[in-house]
This record gives sequence, C-alpha cells and structure tokens, in this order.
Amino acid sequence: MALRRIITSVRRKPLLALAFGLAVAVLVVFGARFFMHSTRWDDPKFRDQKIEAWMTPGFVGHSWHVPKEVVFNALDLTKDTPKVGSLDELADLRGVPVEDLIQKLEIAIAVFRSKHD
Repeated sequence: MALRRIITSVRRKPLLALAFGLAVAVLVVFGARFFMHSTRWDDPKFRDQKIEAWMTPGFVGHSWHVPKEVVFNALDLTKDTPKVGSLDELADLRGVPVEDLIQKLEIAIAVFRSKHD
C-alpha cells in the first residue's frame, strides 16, 4: 500500500520526485565522503607519514596536522602559482630536486610544532 502511494505521488509530481531523488543522492555522496575522510584521518597510521614525492602539499598538511599556510609558505606557493599535484610535479616544474622541497617542508613543520606545542 505504501509503495502504491509513492508511485502515485511520483506520477503526479515527477519534478518534485526528481528533485527529492537528487537531494537524496547528493546527501549520500557527501555523507559517504565525510565518513571516509573523517575515519581515514583519525587512523594513526595516516598521521605524520614520512613525506614522499608522490604526496600533494594538501596531503602533507593533513597528515602532519599543520595549517596549509605552513606548507604553502615552505614551498613558496601562492595563489598565482600554477596548480600542481604532487611534490614531484612541483619539483619538476621548478627544476629542483624533490628532496629539497621535502627538506623545506620538514623544517617548516618542525618550526611550527616547536612554536605551537
């Protein structure tokens, strides 16, 4: 009986049903993303990971729990800097060894933590 009422409602107001379906889909997608994100960053194995070339600046910031400004300043990234993915890509773009970028990040993180612990 409830299914019949739903079908009747969908036939009478198809746009409303479509809007409701889209709202539910958006809720599920963003809810799943939130759940995956929150459970992943609470896992201790993702904290303070050794900085590697494949990591993005954002990933480093999340893993080490430092503000993005710390990471961006260490890497001399500004709003005008072309968007890059990994540290390796940034090093290639600048023509420097990726180890130099990693060292700058490690120093900046250490300085930030020494001031804020």
